[in-house]
Amino acid sequence: MACPHEFPDLGLTGTVLSNALVPFPPNDQQYYMCGKYDPDTSLLRPTAVPNFAHDGHGSSTWLRLVDFAQHADAVHLFDEFSSKTHCGRIYQGALDNGYFVEALQAISLRPKLVKQLFYAWQARRSVYIARLYKHGTWMRVEVDDYVPVGRPGRNDTDVNVPICCRSEYFPNVIWPSLIEKAYAKIHTLRLSPSAVSEEDMGGWEALNGGGKVEDALADLTGGVAGRFYTEDVSPDRLFIYIHDLQRDTLFVCRPHPTKCELQGVRLNPYYPYAVNRAVHWEGGLYLQLFCGGPGVYDGGLQDITVPYNLSRSEKYPERREDGFFWLNAEDFHEYFGTIFECRLVNSGDVSLTDMPPPRFETIRRAGKCFLAASGREWGGQVRDLSLIVPGENVRARSTWREVSCWTGFCHCVKTCKVAEMSVKGSFQDADKVRELAKKCDILTLEVEHVNAEVLEELHQQGVPIQPLPFVVKLIQDKYVQKVHLQKHGVPLPDFEKVETEADLHSIGEKFGYPMMLKSRYGAYDGKGNAVVPNAQGITAAFEKLGGKAGKKLYVEKWAPFKMELAVMVARGVDETMNVTMRTYPVVHTVQRDSVCFTCLTPPVGVTQKQQELAQKIATDAIKSFGDARGIFGVEMFLLEDGSVLLNEIAPRPHNTGHYTMEACGVDQFEQHLRCVLGLPLGDCQLRVGGAMMVNILGQGETPEMVTKTMAPLRRALLVPDAGIHWYGKDGCAKGRKMGHITVTGFTPASALEEIRPVLVAVDGDDAVNKLDVPTKPSPSVGIIMGSDSDLPTMKDAAQVLDDFGIPYEISIVSAHRTPEYMYEYATTAEARGINVIIAGAGGAAHLPGMVAALTPLPVIGVPVKSSTLSGNDSLLSIVQMPKGIPVATVAIGNAANAGLLAVRILGAANPGLGLGFRV
Repeated sequence: MACPHEFPDLGLTGTVLSNALVPFPPNDQQYYMCGKYDPDTSLLRPTAVPNFAHDGHGSSTWLRLVDFAQHADAVHLFDEFSSKTHCGRIYQGALDNGYFVEALQAISLRPKLVKQLFYAWQARRSVYIARLYKHGTWMRVEVDDYVPVGRPGRNDTDVNVPICCRSEYFPNVIWPSLIEKAYAKIHTLRLSPSAVSEEDMGGWEALNGGGKVEDALADLTGGVAGRFYTEDVSPDRLFIYIHDLQRDTLFVCRPHPTKCELQGVRLNPYYPYAVNRAVHWEGGLYLQLFCGGPGVYDGGLQDITVPYNLSRSEKYPERREDGFFWLNAEDFHEYFGTIFECRLVNSGDVSLTDMPPPRFETIRRAGKCFLAASGREWGGQVRDLSLIVPGENVRARSTWREVSCWTGFCHCVKTCKVAEMSVKGSFQDADKVRELAKKCDILTLEVEHVNAEVLEELHQQGVPIQPLPFVVKLIQDKYVQKVHLQKHGVPLPDFEKVETEADLHSIGEKFGYPMMLKSRYGAYDGKGNAVVPNAQGITAAFEKLGGKAGKKLYVEKWAPFKMELAVMVARGVDETMNVTMRTYPVVHTVQRDSVCFTCLTPPVGVTQKQQELAQKIATDAIKSFGDARGIFGVEMFLLEDGSVLLNEIAPRPHNTGHYTMEACGVDQFEQHLRCVLGLPLGDCQLRVGGAMMVNILGQGETPEMVTKTMAPLRRALLVPDAGIHWYGKDGCAKGRKMGHITVTGFTPASALEEIRPVLVAVDGDDAVNKLDVPTKPSPSVGIIMGSDSDLPTMKDAAQVLDDFGIPYEISIVSAHRTPEYMYEYATTAEARGINVIIAGAGGAAHLPGMVAALTPLPVIGVPVKSSTLSGNDSLLSIVQMPKGIPVATVAIGNAANAGLLAVRILGAANPGLGLGFRV
């Protein structure tokens, strides 16, 4: 029986193959299959490549990945993992999501696309090499007349061969999808003075378990048995070569692990497979696939890479020894769950530059390795030294309008904004707003202080604008905003309009002092607020806010708040265009001079009921805005009696939502775009146990004050998992928001502890106390027992909770001696923030069951050993609860397991705790 590879001249075009493979053609298939993107390239059989060696040096050009992203994208043609077959383009772009990997894979295998992409491409030269620095900022494109390739039996350890492979059919490939793994592995490398031999690649060894870098890189790159230059694998830099495979590979695909497992087919779900070639043969469509996974280059193939049970059968009689195998289209659909393709998305040339990235050098501090890049060596644009934490793609984002701005450095480096078009002018300039509208399909905003009248005009002309102009106009006037919310039943502090000083005197007699006088328009970050401490302070406050000059003002009754809270609310539409809403977690905000200084979530000392109340008030307020869509920042007051009052609303991404960039599934910036574009809303929930954000406020314009302003950023570089954001604003005025830092942890307390060095850099050693943030978290677990004689048993549960850093309370609660207190404890536990109750009891042991009957919280019963029946009576009493009254029961006296079970219950909602338990 012949095998399809014997018919090399039957290659199919990309259009034919796409139509044959994708069961339901994507909505935009014709758009992608048009000549503009030139996908109709015949798929050619790989041919032998001349054997050359090269010293790794030659002509080169540098390309910013931010420019690359504007010209190439990964197209998600098919996905069996979604609830229904999904066809169509991934709209988020190539750089800022997981499909960047697939984009690089596909484009590295399509030389014709490469030739279209780079105007500097020279057709006579055949190799395309990308060097991807681990900061994800630069791609180096080398154009040379060599292909570094080896042949079977050849000694491939020549130091002049950067990378060698062991197949006569194709040059070697290092898949870009392995870059993330490479980061993780390479960052654990250290310099070992005792290992200096050349065989040890310059002495770089892995920290975890030892081992040579050569072995680590072979593992990271799918088993490539080649030689890397020592300088190429040091932690200073990591660049990956991607070679032209001498053919066009149209699709990149990934196996469906569940279906493969059910059918007993071993395919590797962690490595991409390239569809090299397709032929019609004996009435069927056959695809030639290749995987650069483990085993391809190391002297033998592994079944998980080239499946033996698919390659040696009556249907596929030959098992190739070079990483290739064949499938028919039906089996391809059965075993592969996703198909990707890389296409050009913009015509025109990519802008190349001769300016390379700055040189990197290794810096050791406190036993940790950092990277340094001196901006003085790069165009003179930088005044200071920038430190970069290894392994982080550091994004420099100004306020949210610069959300897509990328840079390789934490701060002090000027960045290129990712925007093809812009209009320079004032938000109030009606002509400029109209000009911008002509260039856009939809308008949104990053600040509410805009020309609402021209927005209303454009909206009436049919220009899509979100949030709706009437909402923007309503929110601009804070007094009108309060009147609107009051009309819809939203709880607010008392307020009244002010036109004269006499109004303030009469209102002061009614409200009492102090009061808060506010400007109706243009107020933000404390600008436009004035405290009226008493009747004697009325004139000064009135003059400060321009009351005598005719500025419109209003006054609020002082809210005696316990703390200030904030909630981000996302309002979009579903597939049927019905309104849908989601809320982010509640945060505790601390203000400095009426400017947000810190945000902590979950808020310590705020019960679950109070958090739910805050979220309900926020959503009720946003519901009152009709069909408006977008992200809304809602600020509130938590009063001493547990009630919540709304302070004000911002119709845009907000400072109190910046923590979402590190802590939540989808950050507020992406969520806003999803809302205004009508895309499905993303996950708002915390992915961590706690997060704290600190604003970096300007200290002044002098060089000394700029250095002082940036001190917290440098301290943050020593904090694990710190998200550092420098906005790159001109000037450093005192009190101006210059950046922010977010740190995450297993709990709010651990996040606060991690960020302590940053706070110390701002406020000195007493920084945490100055915050006025409760440092002792509310208990999550209640440990109760019938008598103090049970304490020697129950202390083991407390010890486990201490080990995991979980706050708890211990009480003596008897079902028989103090039934009233037991009732009060059980019925109020949830409102007090308790999430799990551990109840120990001996003898009749009624306590766990009685408490479980009074609370919806999970109850864990601990049978305490008794003198009469050694605890068997306690055990039987607890486990014999009637249907509908569940009590999780551990072994007699085993309170430690009760503590661990509580950890697991909490870990279901807090991944950090569960991870700690598994470790």
